Amino acid sequence: MPLVGGGGAGNTVNPAGTGSSLNYVGDHCYANSGGVDVDNSVTTMLEFTTENIYAMVDMTVGNSSGSGDDIEFEVLINSEKILSFGVSQP
Repeated sequence: MPLVGGGGAGNTVNPAGTGSSLNYVGDHCYANSGGVDVDNSVTTMLEFTTENIYAMVDMTVGNSSGSGDDIEFEVLINSEKILSFGVSQP
């Protein structure tokens, strides 16, 4: 079954799109929040429920805000914080 294009393509999502949900393509999945404006408060960037699977996650984050801004990222699984790290702009 083809992953993209052709009749009967297995995926029905836009591979270039953004959103807060998890998108499955065969045995793989991805999520892309796109740019998210924050205002010195907790802001959810991605939120989803997985199927009954295990996940190997590769996460990339960025900070395109102005100089001097610090941003903290948190990763929660089942409402428990499993990772927290900060990004500082010089």
